[in-house]
Amino acid sequence: MRLNLIKHNFLKRNSIPILLKRSIPITCAVALLLNMLIFVNGDVYAAPECHETGGVKEDYNHQYDDGNTSICTYTPALTAPTDHAIPSISLSIDNGSTTIYDKVLAEYNKANYSEHIVKVSAKDITDYAITLSNAKITGPGSLTGANNAAGSALPNNSWGYGWGAADVVNDDITYNSAISKSFTGDSVSNNQAEFSRKLVFATKFDENAIDGTYKVSATLSVTATPATLTYVAWNDMKYMQDMTPEACSSVDIGANATLEDLRDDNMYVVTKLSDGKCWMTENLRLQRTDVSGFVTGGNGAMKFVTLSNLDSDVSISFTMPKNQANGFTGTDNNAAYYGGNEVYGGYYSWYTATAGTGTAAMTSGEASSSICPKGWKLPTQAEYTTLKHKGAAKRGIWDSDSVTSGYWIGASTDNATGGAFWPAAGGYINDSVPDGVDTYGYYWSSTANDSSYAYRLIFYNTSMPYLSGYNKYAGFSVRCVAR
Repeated sequence: MRLNLIKHNFLKRNSIPILLKRSIPITCAVALLLNMLIFVNGDVYAAPECHETGGVKEDYNHQYDDGNTSICTYTPALTAPTDHAIPSISLSIDNGSTTIYDKVLAEYNKANYSEHIVKVSAKDITDYAITLSNAKITGPGSLTGANNAAGSALPNNSWGYGWGAADVVNDDITYNSAISKSFTGDSVSNNQAEFSRKLVFATKFDENAIDGTYKVSATLSVTATPATLTYVAWNDMKYMQDMTPEACSSVDIGANATLEDLRDDNMYVVTKLSDGKCWMTENLRLQRTDVSGFVTGGNGAMKFVTLSNLDSDVSISFTMPKNQANGFTGTDNNAAYYGGNEVYGGYYSWYTATAGTGTAAMTSGEASSSICPKGWKLPTQAEYTTLKHKGAAKRGIWDSDSVTSGYWIGASTDNATGGAFWPAAGGYINDSVPDGVDTYGYYWSSTANDSSYAYRLIFYNTSMPYLSGYNKYAGFSVRCVAR
């Protein structure tokens, strides 16, 4: 604060430089990989491995619950997660500045204020601290430092700084003059904080104050402790079940990866599309394979019947139906068919697509589960609506030049960043022969329309993609979006 003191009936303050800095500490996290052993009476106990008929799929860990039973447990052998810290923090004053200079006219025998709005925004943090440091005043005369004095009670020939809510009047703020002072803001919630506060510098002179220039300077800084997020990095993912919201948010739109669904070894390309979400850019091809000796809740080598919450988007186990094309009848039918065409993928009734949570009793709202891999889900009607409105004005383009006809959604042209191809795979509606192949695309959402209908994404060669309700018994395609 620079004060030019002239012996008239007021004091003139020319400039107040307040130097603001922002900083983030470098925080190192040490990840410990612990090998757990079970000790019984001082001896290392090694649980025996399972040996099921036909062998066990290599992507699952399997062992007996203990040494005295024959119950096998199966857990997915997912990629080991690692620690990540990607914090962001910003500090600004008076609409974006980080260094300010102020000019104020100061009157005798009253408090004079220089106020500034400070904004702090931080994400992916666990804690933060705001500090005003190096606070001092210089000038030809001596001013007393305020010591917890309200602005309305500031002594003559004194100075100080205060911190308060933006709507608090300066007279009611408490002022101090310590070289260093910690300030508080809003508490951290969900690893983020965003708020505004008022920083005020105050002086008070009487008629006996000495002429000259007075200068107040200080540094305001904010430091934050990064939140440690544990997840599998995008480039390290191997399985569909490795996907997390943190991994998806860590990459730019257009990023893609090829991942394995460990339930049946199918490989899928996944991409972050223009809506900011990560989508499967191929149709789901999950099917039941009937082989004797399968294990409920787990998988054997190329044998698969039951979905569990360890590898699928279910809260309770769900039994997949037999793979047949003539089962699409009845609102609550459990029906699925995959004929081997990797582009078209499988066809599923709404009951099956929602892993049994979408029934005739559901007349609105979202089904809570799906046959998608764990970490993924059936898209909602709103998510499809958002995606199809991204991109340029055309919103998408019908592609009849490729081997399979279909629609590019999320971008205005094929192969454009942020878009993906949805094949016109048709669907099973009235009989065991697919209807509308290479002409229509039908994709289930998780949203119920009424007791008989659920919303589907639909498009064809003369129509832009749109959402409409259709009979829940129909066999339509499934695309999954990351949770």
